[in-house]
Amino acid sequence: SARISYNPTEVVVPCTPPTVAFRLQEVNSQDATHELRGSVSGIERKADISLTLDGKINNEFQFYPLNGELNAKFKLAPGTHSIVISVKNACGTDNQGTSVTIEEPCNPP
Repeated sequence: SARISYNPTEVVVPCTPPTVAFRLQEVNSQDATHELRGSVSGIERKADISLTLDGKINNEFQFYPLNGELNAKFKLAPGTHSIVISVKNACGTDNQGTSVTIEEPCNPP
């Protein structure tokens, strides 16, 4: 009788941790004081992105999976604010944070 032996070869799929980068810029519009523009890689779903504003989860951002683009607008009150974006996938995590201080408007007498 013939004997067939099968030795499976292990296929290693490269695992790439995600990355995130963004910048925050001041804008002069009715609905926002600041605009966030950024990009992520290694992420396919918005659920794998966490944005916090002053320590609170904020889901008011747009994520475009085809190109990894992130956009958000904020109407920030005077004071110091922190924004942190964290991303995670099966291979790891990444995060970036920034803070911005909004001055009280100066009303001349």
